[in-house]
Amino acid sequence: MSKIRILVVDDDAWILRMVTTVLEKRGYVVETACDGEEAYEKALSGEPPNLLITDVMMPNMDGWSLVKALRGKPDFAFMPVIFLTALGSDDDRIRGFRLGADDYLPKPFRFEELDLRVAKTMERVEAVEATARAAIA
Repeated sequence: MSKIRILVVDDDAWILRMVTTVLEKRGYVVETACDGEEAYEKALSGEPPNLLITDVMMPNMDGWSLVKALRGKPDFAFMPVIFLTALGSDDDRIRGFRLGADDYLPKPFRFEELDLRVAKTMERVEAVEATARAAIA
C-alpha cells in the first residue's frame, strides 16, 4: 500500500508547519494549502489525498465551501475530513458533521490529540476498505 497522503489547509503558517511536522513524523505524506481555493486546486490535480484536515475561517474559500465542493466530486465523496478550527460552538460542530466531517477538533488543540484522531480515522478507513475487498473476493 502506498503512503497515506494528507492535505492540510489553514491560513495560519505556524499551524501548517506544526501539523505538518507531527504528521510527517508518523510517516504520512503531507501537502499544505493556505486557503480553500488553493486546497481545491491541489486536491483535483493529481492523486486525491487520503485525508483532508481543514480550518474553516480562511480567505478566498472557507473550509465549509471547500468540503462541500469536494464532496460534490465522485472521487472525494468518501474522503475522510477533519475540521480543525477556532469555531467550537455546538452549531458549528453540527454544521461540520452535516457536511460529512469524520471529526471536528476545536482550536486550541493538543498535537497529540490530533495525531490520535488522524490515526483512528485512517484505521477506520482501512478497516472499511478491507471489509469491502473481502466482500468482493
